[in-house]
Amino acid sequence: MAPYLPHLDRRRWTGFLPVVLGMVLLCGVIFFFARLNYTSPVLEAQDGVIDARGCALDGGPYMLTGEWLRFRGLLTPETLSEHEGSFVEDIRYIRKMRGYTYEFTLLSDQPETTYFLLPRPHNSLLWINGNAVPIGEDSTSFSMDALLLSDYAQPDDPQRFEFVLQVSSSSIYDVYQGVLIGHRDLLSSIQNRWLMLDLIAVGLYLMLCALMLVLFLQKRSELYLPLLTVSALTELAHFLLIARQPMMAFFHVGSTILYRQFNFLNYFICKLLVCEPGDVPKWMDYVVYVDMACTLLGCLLFRENAALILRVSYITYLVMQGCVLALSARRHRSGTTILIIGWAIAAGNELFYTMLNAGIFPQGVVDVQIMPAQYARLAPILALAVVTCQKFSRKFSQSDILTAQLEQRVAERTQVLADTNRQLLDTQQKRQRFMTDIVHNLRSPLFVIEGYLDFLSDERGNLTPSGEKYLTLATEKLGYLERMVDDLFFISRLEDGQIKFHFTQFQLEELLRDAVQDAAVKAEEKHITPVLRCPPILMVGDQFHLRQALDNLLDNSIRHSPAGSSIQVSAAVQGDTACIEIQDWGDGISAEQLPHIFERYSSKGSGGSTGLGLSICREIVQHHGGKILVRSTLGEGSTFILQLPLEPADISREIVNS
Repeated sequence: MAPYLPHLDRRRWTGFLPVVLGMVLLCGVIFFFARLNYTSPVLEAQDGVIDARGCALDGGPYMLTGEWLRFRGLLTPETLSEHEGSFVEDIRYIRKMRGYTYEFTLLSDQPETTYFLLPRPHNSLLWINGNAVPIGEDSTSFSMDALLLSDYAQPDDPQRFEFVLQVSSSSIYDVYQGVLIGHRDLLSSIQNRWLMLDLIAVGLYLMLCALMLVLFLQKRSELYLPLLTVSALTELAHFLLIARQPMMAFFHVGSTILYRQFNFLNYFICKLLVCEPGDVPKWMDYVVYVDMACTLLGCLLFRENAALILRVSYITYLVMQGCVLALSARRHRSGTTILIIGWAIAAGNELFYTMLNAGIFPQGVVDVQIMPAQYARLAPILALAVVTCQKFSRKFSQSDILTAQLEQRVAERTQVLADTNRQLLDTQQKRQRFMTDIVHNLRSPLFVIEGYLDFLSDERGNLTPSGEKYLTLATEKLGYLERMVDDLFFISRLEDGQIKFHFTQFQLEELLRDAVQDAAVKAEEKHITPVLRCPPILMVGDQFHLRQALDNLLDNSIRHSPAGSSIQVSAAVQGDTACIEIQDWGDGISAEQLPHIFERYSSKGSGGSTGLGLSICREIVQHHGGKILVRSTLGEGSTFILQLPLEPADISREIVNS
């Protein structure tokens, strides 16, 4: 076998270690409880008589067991003589007590210091020497003063006590769980222990519910949190019902065992908490659903056997939950080991009580002293809560790590952006200085060239026809260069923040009329007719720069309009905005060029265009807080729309480009 060991998948086999641990713990829980029952202090009856004379009762409390006389039916001390009973070998191994009446005799030589206690079965009646003891179903308190043995002594035989125990057929507990006798302090300590453990358990349940609700409010996507809260509340309600026996008198028999129907929640909680999608086969869910339906139907149809039905259902849930945890352990899911420990404690407790009720183990003081049935069910809830907290702790830790990494990355990227921004600013400043130098350096030679061309124009009569042609062409190109230099100079100053916009109140109609009249001179060369339609509109703006934008748009329309056409210029008020439209029937703009029409150096390639005019128009309009739009169809003309606020939001009426 040794040569094959290296080929074993260690990770696969180590996944079963939590399962093995759970099985060992489950068996350990059963063994621990069984050992306590086997070693419980008892006083056994022989032929229905318990002789406690000479017993100090210091090592108790003692459970009264042994051979009791059993009668079929619910009888009273007065009617026992009319029926025939039979002895049971040992009352601790009786599998079914309900529906019977039991009788035994206790002989005690110290009744003045001996107290007794009847924890269970519930809904039972107890008589001592024919006197009813107020701890049955009509009792609402557990006063130890009412449980002194000497109070029920007979004058003629003060050491003899005839016990008659009637176990109601409606009791949900079939097994004997002890009539105890002992000193007052011993029995009182049991009650005090119950109270202390009850308070601890209730506090834990409430804290779990509060914790789950708080976590759910922080992360609503975790569906197992509300399920865990419902499960904890259900266990808490059941615990409060059975933790103090006198409360049983106020609830219908069988109502307290319906809590088991909610144990299916733990199956789904484990599935959501530690399993990934696909880990659990679908048939396991179907088994749980079918079990739920059958359990509810069985409880409705067979109410007398509801306890047995719900016990079988609960065991089914435990088995399915164990299968889920085994699959999770095999896949090494985080938190599985803790859940298996909690499951093993609950399953071990349930199996112990199943074997106890089957008569395999004897009854003892386990359920009286430490009450494992109630507190063992707290283990899986605590395990689920611990795993939930671990899961959130990991998420918070991961969140902190990711936050720190993100902060570091943001700091690094911020530094990179700062360096890049600084480089861009340096580059922009250098480009602006370069542009300014170019503009200034171009103006001087252009001025000289213009002077020579003016001189040649004065000598036009001495030029040949071809010379006049070249002179006209040179003059046009010089005008184009001058416009380009002017546009470059304007943009350079605009980017440097050297241009200020001075806002004043004016009539838009007058501004448009002046612009159209000046454009008409140039349009007349192509027989183009500008048409203006504008009502009186009072607005605030920089007339100089608005006029510059209008001139650029009109010049653009004239250049692209065919001879003999017209240009429509109109204005109207829409709300608090003045809308100016300049429409022509020229070449139009293609769909590919339309998104880039306002970019610098963008032109259709027609003569006389610097590619900066529309970009300058957009800058001017945006500095007024407005927008410039265009509608165009290739071959059908274009319409430019200026949307300007009647009064810009800047109350200083002066915007400085920064």
